[in-house]
Amino acid sequence: MVHENMPAMDSTSEMNTHGGDERARPVRITKRRAISGSSWAFFGFGGEQAIRFVRSLFLTRLLAPDFYGLIGLSGIVVGLIARFSDIGLNISIIRDKRGDDQRFLDTAWTLSVLRGVIIWLVACAIAWPASRIYEEPLLLYVIPIIGLSAVIRGLTSTKIATRNRKLILGRLTVLRILAQALGLSTTVAWAMYDPENIGVLVVGTLVSSLFIMVTSFVSLSGRGNRLCWDKEAAHELIRFGKWIVVSTAITFFLAQGDQAIVGVIQTTEAFAVYSVAYFLARAIPKVLLNMGPKVLLPVYAQMDEKNLKQVRRRTFKMRAALLGVFLPIMWAMVLFGRYLVWWLYPESYHNAGWMFELLTAGNVGLVIGLTAGGVVLARGDSFRFMILQTARAITMLTGMGVGYMIGKNTGAPDGGIMGFIIGMGASYWLNYPLLVWAIRKHGTWLPGLDGVAFAGSAVVVYIRFWVMQ
Repeated sequence: MVHENMPAMDSTSEMNTHGGDERARPVRITKRRAISGSSWAFFGFGGEQAIRFVRSLFLTRLLAPDFYGLIGLSGIVVGLIARFSDIGLNISIIRDKRGDDQRFLDTAWTLSVLRGVIIWLVACAIAWPASRIYEEPLLLYVIPIIGLSAVIRGLTSTKIATRNRKLILGRLTVLRILAQALGLSTTVAWAMYDPENIGVLVVGTLVSSLFIMVTSFVSLSGRGNRLCWDKEAAHELIRFGKWIVVSTAITFFLAQGDQAIVGVIQTTEAFAVYSVAYFLARAIPKVLLNMGPKVLLPVYAQMDEKNLKQVRRRTFKMRAALLGVFLPIMWAMVLFGRYLVWWLYPESYHNAGWMFELLTAGNVGLVIGLTAGGVVLARGDSFRFMILQTARAITMLTGMGVGYMIGKNTGAPDGGIMGFIIGMGASYWLNYPLLVWAIRKHGTWLPGLDGVAFAGSAVVVYIRFWVMQ
């Protein structure tokens, strides 16, 4: 490793490479390692988001809005397919006691390879219906090509997951940033050379996926993966993952379902404007979604659930720190986000300003929930997590539908999309009781902390939309 905080873990102690069924002793997540992992996760996500931000600035200037919108539409379709086949292999490696057993890892990798091929085949099958639904003929070709990235990712070594398990994130972070930078440079170069060529829509995704797959084998220490089928390991992976399939598909809908629906009810040009607002508003939630499997899940998994007082104390410290950092940033976005959009993007995207502020106001409820919900999966309660995500999706879908109809009936030019956004944001706030139901069983509900977070956010929303208008 170039820089890892625990260099001894790079040798034979990092991974049980020859032990067969031998169970490696689980690594204890110390406070130092948790802080180091959090720091690397912040740095990595910040770097990746900065690259995506630069990509957005370049492409909104180099491409026509309808062509830029196609990039988002194709990614949504393939992402949805991927989530329906996700059985939580990385989560299983992180939380399972056999997470360092090579036969367990090879079995997980074999399932990952199969999953990648299935995703690509389904992408090919769904390309034509998607092109008709969105009325974009190019999707017929773009979706199968982007779907190949799922095959590439399926081949990626489980050495990435084992490092996540132990919060050894230094080199992983560097590799991910390099992959994003490589994808950005190839996409921008192609867009400058031929901005109307289909290659602009696919080249960056394929190049970055290929880079991560190759470097996961050649740049990380430990034995590579090979095809293997351990019946006990496969049973455990599938048993845990059977509810994850539904949960992750619903999680994807919670994260990007609004984009999928907006792509249908709006033109591709209007969708491109919404996608800019979506990208900016989801920055903070994506930090927490990114930290979940890398930092929060391993930390929660190491907590001694028998010592409830310790669990609550550590949970409070972790959540208070996260909310103390992120909520003030989101409040500033709610109050002044439109000016940021007007300054950064061409005039054709300026409508994204008020969308950005409304989306961020709703996402406050989402962020509060994301800091708390990780304990459910860390305890292996995938069924309860599935119920939680399903109820959230129903609430969100109801909110979007009711808000859209009310807004459309006002007759205002943007009434439908405005009501849509308000309804979705309201659902994030209103589903808090569902979160309480899910986490109370594990003793990590902190009503005082959450009450302060919601109250402060409500004041900011009131100031922006009733006082400032």
